[in-house]
Amino acid sequence: MIERITLQVPDLAASRRFFDRLGYTSFVIPAISAELSRAIGDRSLVDARCARVLTRTDPIQALDLVESTTVQQAGFQTPGFAALEFIVGGLDELAVRLSEANIQILGQPSPLSFSDHIRAAQLLGPNRELLYCTEVTGPVPGFNLPAVEREAGECFVVIAAVSDLEASRQFYAPLFGTQPPAVMQSRVVAMSHMQGFDPDTLYEIAALPMSAQHYLELDQWIPAQNEDPSCIGVKSSARILCVSLRQEAHHQVAEVAECSWQEADDSLHHIIRGPDGELFEFINTR
Repeated sequence: MIERITLQVPDLAASRRFFDRLGYTSFVIPAISAELSRAIGDRSLVDARCARVLTRTDPIQALDLVESTTVQQAGFQTPGFAALEFIVGGLDELAVRLSEANIQILGQPSPLSFSDHIRAAQLLGPNRELLYCTEVTGPVPGFNLPAVEREAGECFVVIAAVSDLEASRQFYAPLFGTQPPAVMQSRVVAMSHMQGFDPDTLYEIAALPMSAQHYLELDQWIPAQNEDPSCIGVKSSARILCVSLRQEAHHQVAEVAECSWQEADDSLHHIIRGPDGELFEFINTR
């Protein structure tokens, strides 16, 4: 299951206020570990200011915000981790509250293409954090989704924009001990917004389970048609640095681990890097 997500943000205070408005609780924490910083490839992060957003309490799931002004493009502007999806209750009321707070809603609450029992809204935060807020009102065929225990719930889907959908399907399926997922056509409102496409543009996507109720969505990335090279990388945005999972029996990490280490609590940590640089940390508490 997803235990922790590390998110780089250029303005820590602004991100904390954003997640507070979504209904979460945040607090200051020490810097991320030297080992994880080294795996990410930026050792300066060990000195960065950090805060933790609790997205689930039992078992704990956290979103760790790490402040860094290193220039990053926003999700979907380049391949790699792009967005996070959270399960929520009272989606319509949440959308009204966020609109009143001048938080940008890219897509108003609406049913997803494959089921009327699941509705979502897409948000763009102050650091260009891309979040999907999803409300489930009944069974969704083919998916085992977490229950909503409070208005602001856990992250249950991580979305990656991938340069080669077939290569990513073949890479991630054995890693998570499953078959390559089926490909379907779907709108991806956030990618269309970030890349300047019509919001009704259809993309090839595929989703596979990482654990019992947590999923990895792979969206075929399409570069912007009228990209101005002079604008690339001139604005720092939030970027997902690493997704940390509790290692489970079906995870096949041994042959593809980039590096490993042992923490003081005897837990083993393995780093896997995906085809477009997506960084996963598997934590084995033995």
